[in-house]
Amino acid sequence: MKFTMFKKETTDKKYHEDPFRAVNFQIGADGIIRCPNRKAFRFKYRRHVKGNNYGRQEEIYE
Repeated sequence: MKFTMFKKETTDKKYHEDPFRAVNFQIGADGIIRCPNRKAFRFKYRRHVKGNNYGRQEEIYE
């Protein structure tokens, strides 16, 4: 069974190139992530995802 956003995530070029998606934010040489509005996101902490058997972690930025 395909997930809800499958078609959009696999075929929509405009969706992939959207500068406001978090995966498209630029990372500077100093390691700070910046959105297109030049707001800085600093790494806060990393935590394990509860109930995940594969060791997945989330990174929290502020």
